Amino acid sequence: MLNEKEYDLNMKLTKVFKDPQIIRWVDLYMYGEEYICRGAVLDIPNFFADEKCTKLMFIESSQEDCSLSLVILTGKKAGIIWVHLPIEAYYDGTRVLSTKWILTNFNKWISPNTDLKKVKFLYNFIYKEK
Repeated sequence: MLNEKEYDLNMKLTKVFKDPQIIRWVDLYMYGEEYICRGAVLDIPNFFADEKCTKLMFIESSQEDCSLSLVILTGKKAGIIWVHLPIEAYYDGTRVLSTKWILTNFNKWISPNTDLKKVKFLYNFIYKEK
């Protein structure tokens, strides 16, 4: 049986690791890095009226201007690309997302009615096989 230190309670039995430490959900506004890579996940409360929380993942899509997008991972709309982000979302000419841009533009581009202080962030899913 898995204990609390071996899995993320929000993801049930999925073991999530960041070498060598176990990844934990953090408050997005407290995330200390200047950039966010594809594969990072947001946990947004009351994103849709009929869902307590919705998880979205940053992905690279085939858009020409800016390939950064968010796809819905949970609920009835899972698998749908929610938004294609603008080129201004890039961090200093790289192909990763600017944390500052996301924090500044969260309500405009992602979820207009969400309190940013309630949004959780997971850097990346890294699965470790037994």
